[in-house]
Amino acid sequence: MKRVCSIIVVLALMCALAGCVSDRQTVDPTYFTSGYAKLHPVHEAYETGFTFSGLADSQKFLYQDICFSSVEKPNPQLDDISAVSAACYDVDRAEVIYSKNIFEKVYPASTTKLLTAYVAARYTEPSDIVTIQKDNCGIEISGAQKTGFKAGDTITMEDLMYCLLMFSANDAAVAIAEHVSGSVDAFCKLMNSEAAAIGATGTHFTNPHGLQDVNHYTTAYDIYLIFNECLKNPYLKGIMTGSSHVSKIYSTDGTVRDYEVVPTNYYARGLTTAPEGITVMCGKTGETIAAKNCLIVYSETADGHGYITELFKATDRDTVYREMNLLLAICLNHK
Repeated sequence: MKRVCSIIVVLALMCALAGCVSDRQTVDPTYFTSGYAKLHPVHEAYETGFTFSGLADSQKFLYQDICFSSVEKPNPQLDDISAVSAACYDVDRAEVIYSKNIFEKVYPASTTKLLTAYVAARYTEPSDIVTIQKDNCGIEISGAQKTGFKAGDTITMEDLMYCLLMFSANDAAVAIAEHVSGSVDAFCKLMNSEAAAIGATGTHFTNPHGLQDVNHYTTAYDIYLIFNECLKNPYLKGIMTGSSHVSKIYSTDGTVRDYEVVPTNYYARGLTTAPEGITVMCGKTGETIAAKNCLIVYSETADGHGYITELFKATDRDTVYREMNLLLAICLNHK
């Protein structure tokens, strides 16, 4: 009960300072110019090496186990990074190694699905049976990634999560939203509330999949926070770490379709290789015309030291993997 009260206090304070996230339709320019210090005053103290012993539980809840820097962390070896936003985080030391525009507004594309998965893991069980409401879950956009569900199909939540996180299926995201909240709109309100609760206050999502909407936005730092929370969940981490999976889809006529889930992550598919000495364990891709190419990954060195690296709005797929390897090389050489 004390924990619940603390969370309520945090959410109330955030809404007072930043406005209710679920109702935001425009970006507050002061948010992106002042970084997070305006919204979270203890961040400035965090920079000077304060300890958490003097903080209330409601404050510790937000600031432990995260990497934060209120100023840009440039690196001359990464001056050629063309992505609009980029960062390297030393997970084990809770340190930002490098950052570029991580508090600026970006479109997340399918990295949105990290929050969809995080919410689903909190409100469902892997064994839940999900019933598909419409063909393709109503996704009609040409070229959008889809599993190809038919109305009436059923699938376990666990198999659906593989379609969501590994294959990045947009229809899977809608199916999850409708199962959890009854509608996409209701689920998006829950997504925004959960994002605010973990400190991702620059995020406003209008759908569970990331297909383009001008009012659907985030920051690179917020996606780091969301990804970091996903990594804490062994269930989600296990799905993201996989390189292959077969999901079973049960049709209304009693037949069962085996759906081979293929990763969109080129590291998982073996289509690109990280620098020698560091291994990409898992990650999430994203790509739309407006968002361009986005990628966030968790990697480990040979001794098990963990890093999170991210790129948003890279010009093309080749560039996002080439520049990700530049970030991974910096992590590998970080002491």
